[in-house]
This record gives sequence, structure tokens and C-alpha cells, in this order.
Amino acid sequence: MDSGIVSAQTIDTTGITLPAKAIDGLVTIQTDEMKRAVVTVNQNVKIAGAAIRQVMQDLYDIKTGVLGSKRKGNWIAFLESGLLNISPKTARDLVAAYDNWIKKESETIPDYVFSNMTARTLAVVSSGTDEAKNLVLSRVRSGEKITEAEARRLVSTKKKTSPNEATAKMKAADTEWDKYCENKIKEIQEDLSLTADVKSEKVDTIEKKQANMKKIASRLEKLSYDVKKLQKLIYSTVENGNKFQKNDDAFLSHYQRVLLEKGIDVVNVEEGVANLQQLNKATQLFSTIKE
Repeated sequence: MDSGIVSAQTIDTTGITLPAKAIDGLVTIQTDEMKRAVVTVNQNVKIAGAAIRQVMQDLYDIKTGVLGSKRKGNWIAFLESGLLNISPKTARDLVAAYDNWIKKESETIPDYVFSNMTARTLAVVSSGTDEAKNLVLSRVRSGEKITEAEARRLVSTKKKTSPNEATAKMKAADTEWDKYCENKIKEIQEDLSLTADVKSEKVDTIEKKQANMKKIASRLEKLSYDVKKLQKLIYSTVENGNKFQKNDDAFLSHYQRVLLEKGIDVVNVEEGVANLQQLNKATQLFSTIKE
């Protein structure tokens, strides 16, 4: 049966550029083998990750679709039968990760991510907030290995806020803001040193500020949500995640060339993502929405 594993034979390495330090003093045959290794390693890690994704889905389908919540005993017996080449605990962790995280994110999570974290780590990450999950993904995409201990630290530092809690907090803030503005208006109206025209002008200014700040908060809230979605879309499109390097993605490079040829201004992806990250930080001032 074909395993799908990629060998070093007949591999196109024309798009691979090795750093100068890595090939210093090497002959052509050595650099060619290194380039082929880049392709095979990355592709095989991706294949391994895809296999893990499929394992998660298969186990989840058995637990929820085939057996259901009323067949818990059958599920436990199935896991403990010894027929599976993974432990019951590993199987449970994979199902938890899929149920709480992977199935919701679908294909936005690159396959190779699953090859860089254990089943326990995946389960721990899946119990965190969307912010914690995104942080873990960005670190894995940049080449960092996330251990179970690190995942627990990241998850624990990101306090989960439900949509209802976020709405309540925003309403409370709006109430305090309204009280502040109303008190300022009252002070102006009671100031005997001001003429009626001046009072009217000052009150009108405060009322506009009162309304505008709420609009700003609401729009920044929506903008923060859209920026996070855009970041996910970019990460799922570029082959090397958020490790952007010039001309390291043939599809992206070709699309940029097409746009340029049509006279359309193209923002450098690396700079664009950096700007998105800065914008995301800026919108946190008013952010209460959790994806």
C-alpha cells in the first residue's frame, strides 16, 4: 500500500533558496541534496500531520456519530480493547482536541502543526481561549516547539471570557462613561459664569464625544475580530505559515506578479502581516469580542 511518503527522487527544488551560512564551502551535489531534504522533510511532516488529523476525526466520529452519548461503555471498551495502536489516554486527548478546537478551525490549521505537538499538548491547547490558541499556532508556525507545560502556561494566562460576560463588561463601561459625561454637562449648566450660547456649545461638544467614543469602541471591536480572521486566512494560504520570506511561496509570488502586471499596488506580505499584528494590538484597547 502506498504510504504517501515522499522520497528524494525527481523532486523539483527550483524554488528553494538556502541561506549562505548553510551552504558555505559546499559543492553543488551537497547543496542539491540539502534542497531536496527541505522538500521531503516538509512534505513528510505535513503527511504525518494529515494522518494525525484523520485519526482525530475517525475517533471523534466513532464516539459521537456511531456510538453517541448513550454508549459510553462501548466507547471505553473500544479504547481499552488493545486493538488500537495508541493508548486510551492518547485517543481521548485526540478526540478532545478535535472536538474543542480542530473541527471548528477546519483547514485553517496547517497539517504540520499536528506533527509538532503531542496529543496531550493538543488537548491542553484546545481547552484555552481563541487568543491562546492563536498564540500557540503562531509560535509553532515560526518553528518553535510547544511543550505540554508551555501550553498549560499559555492557556492559564489567557482568562476565558464568555460572550455574555464581555457584553456585560461593555455595558458597564458604557454606563460609567455616560455618568461621567452627564456630570460634566451638569457642571457646565450650573456654571453661572458661562453664557447660554457658550453652555450650549460646550454641552453639544460633550454629547458628540459621548456618542463618538461608543462608536469608536464598537468599530474597533469589529475591526479586531476581522483582523484576526484575516490573519488566519493568510496563515492558511501561505505555505510556510507566518515565516514570510521573499519569494518563498511560488503561488503567492505568482499572484503578486499578476497583480503588479495589471497595475495593482501590492503590499509586501511580510510587511502586511507585521502591520496586521500591530493593528491587532492597537484594537485590544476596546476589544471584548472573543472568536
